[in-house]
Amino acid sequence: MAAADRQHIYQTIQTSLTHIPSYIGQEPPDDYCNRIETAISYTDTMIADANTANANTFIDAHKADIYKLKMTGKYLPVPPQHAENNINTPAHFRAWLGDTYLQRTVGTR
Repeated sequence: MAAADRQHIYQTIQTSLTHIPSYIGQEPPDDYCNRIETAISYTDTMIADANTANANTFIDAHKADIYKLKMTGKYLPVPPQHAENNINTPAHFRAWLGDTYLQRTVGTR
């Protein structure tokens, strides 16, 4: 099987993401991020094959972009950095979302 290109990986992930609404603070950030992580994990083999065939076809920065695209409302815009770290991995995104949730959702109750 030929390695998937980045666009095909995005399309496959999008199919899994369709049932996950955009994030507006409706659930704790870790629960929401776990749902996105699960959707992305369905393509782990495809990602590994693509990265083996062509290094850096689909890296953590691409995964972080998927998380960012699911934000809306008071969670936009997602800044390029948080706590002096680029928000370019799922882990850095989770850290930003957790802090932002505490400030913009929990802090307003």
